[in-house]
Amino acid sequence: MKGTKVATRFAKSLLELAIEQKSEDKVLKDMEAVSSICKESKDFNVLLKNPIINASKKIAVTDKIFSGKVEKISDNFINLIIKHNREQYLHEIADSYIAQYKEYKGIIDVEVVSAIKLDKKTLDSVMEKVKAKYSGTFDIKETINKEVIGGFILRVGHEQIDMTISRKINDYKQILLQ
Repeated sequence: MKGTKVATRFAKSLLELAIEQKSEDKVLKDMEAVSSICKESKDFNVLLKNPIINASKKIAVTDKIFSGKVEKISDNFINLIIKHNREQYLHEIADSYIAQYKEYKGIIDVEVVSAIKLDKKTLDSVMEKVKAKYSGTFDIKETINKEVIGGFILRVGHEQIDMTISRKINDYKQILLQ
């Protein structure tokens, strides 16, 4: 719980500063890169969470990774996080920035999970229904999951609609077992 509050506050501050400097889009790309590195590199996470390694060494490592690849505002922010002993929350802060940025811009995450890649006509039909219910810009992600068998799962923001054959099979199974 504490990490979430810390992440939210730091991310909000970064977003406000980025908006003030009209660089929120560039900082978004930086935070996506930070989040990606945190997800992919176990060693990087161990470094950030290790209390024995001092802040100057952590800053030196992050400078090697990010310097010249991220905006100055992002680089300074990462260093500030480390100087204030909050580096263990860097991944959460990056993810929180991404979420807050999307909320600020009115971007809604849409995920369509299906057994096979949906053709353009079907995906357009699904998106028409989504656009009829929600207003905003949509960030669409398609995921293939063979366990779905058929149909699809639609996630819009925090809502989920499960129209899969596997769910229907499980529903019938539960009815038969009762």
